[in-house]
Amino acid sequence: MDLLTSHYDGGTTSSDQVDVFMPDVNIPARPDLRGVRHDAKWDLLKPFLARLYLKEQTKLANLMQIMHDDFGFNALEHEYKYRFGKWKWKRSIPSVKKNAMLDILQTRANTGKTTELQHLGKALDHSDLNKLRRHLKTNMRCMNALTAKANGGGMALNRMSGPALVLGNSVFLNWNLPYEIMLSLNERNRLYPSPPAPQPASLDLVAVTPTNSPTITVTQALSPLLRVQSAAQAFKRTQLFVQGRHAELVKSMGKPEQQTMSTWLYQFWFFAFKTAKHWGHGPLQWDAEKLAFDLYPARNPLSISSSPLTGARVAHCKINVPSLRQDLCHYTIHCDPEAVFEDTEVDITIPSAFEAPDLLDEQSWRAWPDARAQAPLQERLLNGLEHNQFSTTKTEMLAIDVPELIRASHSSDQRFLEESLGFAIIGRNHELVESLVEKIDSEITGFYPYHLATTYLDGSRTCCNILSTLLNRLREKYRHTDTNNLGHTVFENLMITILRSHTSIRPTEVDDSLRDEKRFPGEETDICGRWDADSECYRSLLAAGISVIPFEWKHKFCHTSALTICHSLATLFDHSRYLFLKSPCELFSKHCTLCGLKAKLYPLHVTVLVAFNLAQYGTQDEDLFGMIAVILCILAMGAPQRYSISIPLSLYLGKEYSDPEVPNPACDHEKLNPAQLAASIPDRYVQAWSEKAQTGWRVLCLILQVAQSEAQGREAQEPEADNTEADDTEANDTEADDTEADDTEADDQFCTRCENIIANFFGKHKALSVLWAAVQTELLTYRRLHESNPWISDNFDIQAVLRSLEDGGDTIAGKLTVDGLMKALCSCGSFDSFEPFVPRAKEVSQEPISNLEKRWDLLRVIEPPSRGRIW
Repeated sequence: MDLLTSHYDGGTTSSDQVDVFMPDVNIPARPDLRGVRHDAKWDLLKPFLARLYLKEQTKLANLMQIMHDDFGFNALEHEYKYRFGKWKWKRSIPSVKKNAMLDILQTRANTGKTTELQHLGKALDHSDLNKLRRHLKTNMRCMNALTAKANGGGMALNRMSGPALVLGNSVFLNWNLPYEIMLSLNERNRLYPSPPAPQPASLDLVAVTPTNSPTITVTQALSPLLRVQSAAQAFKRTQLFVQGRHAELVKSMGKPEQQTMSTWLYQFWFFAFKTAKHWGHGPLQWDAEKLAFDLYPARNPLSISSSPLTGARVAHCKINVPSLRQDLCHYTIHCDPEAVFEDTEVDITIPSAFEAPDLLDEQSWRAWPDARAQAPLQERLLNGLEHNQFSTTKTEMLAIDVPELIRASHSSDQRFLEESLGFAIIGRNHELVESLVEKIDSEITGFYPYHLATTYLDGSRTCCNILSTLLNRLREKYRHTDTNNLGHTVFENLMITILRSHTSIRPTEVDDSLRDEKRFPGEETDICGRWDADSECYRSLLAAGISVIPFEWKHKFCHTSALTICHSLATLFDHSRYLFLKSPCELFSKHCTLCGLKAKLYPLHVTVLVAFNLAQYGTQDEDLFGMIAVILCILAMGAPQRYSISIPLSLYLGKEYSDPEVPNPACDHEKLNPAQLAASIPDRYVQAWSEKAQTGWRVLCLILQVAQSEAQGREAQEPEADNTEADDTEANDTEADDTEADDTEADDQFCTRCENIIANFFGKHKALSVLWAAVQTELLTYRRLHESNPWISDNFDIQAVLRSLEDGGDTIAGKLTVDGLMKALCSCGSFDSFEPFVPRAKEVSQEPISNLEKRWDLLRVIEPPSRGRIW
């Protein structure tokens, strides 16, 4: 019997012996090739060639010899290769099918199932599994080193919807919420749906459970091959994580993996935040016990709207909202350390001895020894990752390869240094920010530092100092100074901070780019210092499943917040002069569905709408004094009053053109400057506000009208040729192409009565300069020290301000002006101060009228901001 007869016995092959690497056909009897053309012989011999070549894995030279001896068939080697290629025969399993096999094996092993893979009807044998193992190892060797995802030197946001901190493509900074809260913020996607079981690349790949095979544990199911596959999958997920591709990472995990991973990342975020915030004093190491995760177990998340449309408080469900300990602001004073209130007898030095540090009492914490204080933060955080003492979750339970993550972090020193700087900014540790920023030796690509600083603005600890340090020291290392991934400038971010902190407005009502967000970034930090991410009340809020700050926690746009915003604007002014006030904004941009116009507002227009929303959605105590301060501040800096843009006012008042109450809708666009925009708010809105808010709004409108009149007066005195370019900027319908115009408002108007190199934008109108000086004095000398105290001192009378503006005479602002409590001021509204927009209390008041030093438990003395003017 010849060789082929031993293989093929005239169609006696059973169905389970059919070739599994080709379509299911029976092997016919040996064909008679006499008189058959050479080309036709191939099809007759195809079943026999398949058996020898594909199933028996016969070498081609031996196969050619068998075909010659048994069939008398002669063909050259290249003819065989041509035919096999034409039939698409491959003895090895294609890579795409190997990857599909590995995915199936891993998925079924994770559910505790044993698996038998069949390819074209044949179960994979040990030889096939060995090839799969080699394929895995080859893939792992070919994986690129873990590096941060670069996108042309910029930051392409690949974020998770909802809970993400929309400030960049960072690795660790985005995981600032527990899993249960993230889940509630992603009700639409339920974070991300669990990935479906991988489907075969084609119908010729089948996974079955062997007969009589009991269900086993995951560990038992992980054979050597699956352990390699599991390591490869963890390696791939680690790549996605380090590259900031968190959405893809989450999609690759099932719900249990998502929960474990998210919990671990939040615990690391909290550990890093706590370490950065208290760097230099208190505990040297923060472990899981000190971080007290067990005291705040997660509950079912509740999605509570923080923004009823009417501005009134609405109880959506009966829940127990944790209460705030007190409603009093903490605050800061800029002062030289060696000259802290020279005229007072208050001792503000820290006692030399303390009892053992109490984790709940920061006042009992000692400063670190110098040697410990100099240790790099990034090393402390890496050490935390390596030893995992911060977490209640074991690293072997995670879906990523933690040792590989640590290795990647060590090999990407610059990227991890950026992350450490980010945590220092979030923790508002100014000294730590200063030390880390000096170590940055290349352009920052992981996040937007200026936007991060204004998102976590803190008037109780650092005021504008962190923003000032970043702007001055990152000029060459970070060039993306204008906008973040949402198109928001730093100025717009400051306006969002006002609305987030003091109103019930929803993110989607502020900007379309935030339409998927249910909470504002940075809600875990209060600008007035009343709560923080590590505060007991805030952690209790998260543990109760509440994902947003309750409206009951918020209060009016207070002195601490207003002063911090004004000082931050002064910092921007130092960095770019008035140019940041002449760029169109994305904030409050609206798209008209009838004519296609996209209205982009300028900063002064945006400020008017922020004031409107404060009155509309703010607290019952809101009086708009803070917004009066902000508007006077940016007017003093040269914010153009003449820009008129086409504004669809109905869209800003909540009336959509599709509203059934609006018959035959038509565009109601009007070209409005800031003063006209404020005057266009219908009386029915204003009359619904509190009496204090109505008074503040009337004062604000009069300030804009006076500023507009003064600007027109300056134009009338200028040569006509100088106004040609400015006149072309009267309208801006769809494009902001006039940002370079109106420069005549800012040039050659420098003060002549003081040494400050700033322009006098108040001109000859003394009322605004006196009012700006009085507002600064009030902000610098008064705080509400008890909950029974008024928000504004007896020295400032806003009713008197309203009467004097209505009469058109000199500004009367109460005792500050009537009793001469202020020092001499310039026509630009500034005092004799080295920093015209950041004066100190002793530089503005004739007498020691400040009450700030009466509550040292609320006060923090900080150094003046570092300035580095570029003009």
